[in-house]
Amino acid sequence: MKQRGQVFSVDFLISVMVIVLAIGLLLNFYELSVHAQMESNLSSELRNVAERAADLLVYSPEFTCELWEDAGETSQRIMYIPNCLVKGDSGNSGKEIIKAKLGLVGFQCEVSGKGEINAIHNPSNTGCEDDPPDATEIIVVKRTVYVTNKGTKGNERILKQDYNECIKEGCNTGNRELRGPYEITLKVWR
Repeated sequence: MKQRGQVFSVDFLISVMVIVLAIGLLLNFYELSVHAQMESNLSSELRNVAERAADLLVYSPEFTCELWEDAGETSQRIMYIPNCLVKGDSGNSGKEIIKAKLGLVGFQCEVSGKGEINAIHNPSNTGCEDDPPDATEIIVVKRTVYVTNKGTKGNERILKQDYNECIKEGCNTGNRELRGPYEITLKVWR
């Protein structure tokens, strides 16, 4: 009996070690999958915030041009023109691209582009001219936009006639009220 009891004890110890090892591996796998899910959620949140900010940039009345029937005092605004941004100056009715208006409070961002895009915002006022050297994940969203050609007070107003000419003949020909198309880039990170 003694000999048989020892064999049973060794088998039992080996099986307990195998069970403990299996539980450890399962816990490790669970921890890795939870961490991967958290990373995925954070990445998804950042992508959603960047897409929403880019959509606000090109569709919100806070930033877009206004289409007017004519230049008269009795004229009425027809609509806000999507993907039409206002060239910045101090008297453009508050159409500057500002981080808070994009819903990016708590995030870092940068708005950039070539040509007329550089004239649509004042970097010192936007709060959206951060430098991303330490960011581990940067979401880049690009949109095609048109920009008003004048940088004076009232430049957010585009007359229907000018808008129609731009559509028919192109917006980069002659001295058009609208210029474009240009590509604007919005980078967002934490």
